[in-house]
Amino acid sequence: MRYLRYTYVDAVTGISATAGTPRDAPRPPDVAGLMYLWALETEYPTEAPTFYGRAPDDTDLTVPGVLAEVTVAECLAAGQREWRARATEAFRRSRDAGLDVETGGGPLHVETDDPALGQIRALRDLLVDTGGTQAFVTRAGARVVADAAMMTTIHGAVAARWQALLAREAALYDAIDACTAPADLRAIDTAAGWP
Repeated sequence: MRYLRYTYVDAVTGISATAGTPRDAPRPPDVAGLMYLWALETEYPTEAPTFYGRAPDDTDLTVPGVLAEVTVAECLAAGQREWRARATEAFRRSRDAGLDVETGGGPLHVETDDPALGQIRALRDLLVDTGGTQAFVTRAGARVVADAAMMTTIHGAVAARWQALLAREAALYDAIDACTAPADLRAIDTAAGWP
């Protein structure tokens, strides 16, 4: 088998997408026996998407749309970079979705991104030190009066979520790194299993 990096060609003219946006429907290049492996989805949106695939040994790869022939090792390394990038994007989406925390007065939606985590920690520490309360309005518009116990509960829930997110990301990276063939990557669903 030969491995290759390719892009679309114009369905009518056969001109590679790297030479300009196809005016007609895009299609894969005329490579006999071409088997699609994956796309570099983390580069979307793009006028000329990059795909990886394989074809029989006797296939002519000197056709428009074929960007390069690559070794199995290069194909695997490119795929592992892509899957890690997909895992990181999925991590960010899950992290930024926020979290509903039960605080005694009903669920409170809490942001869980980096800045919010720092703000939660700072407010918890302030209220633990002073023993006071703090009124604030959440980004969702809820009015809250927090004390140290509430902020400790919120901080604990957010910290637990971060631990679960990091564990899922580490498990994905381990699975990606364990792949020994380019096709193995297709079994790894980077979008699934997030808290």
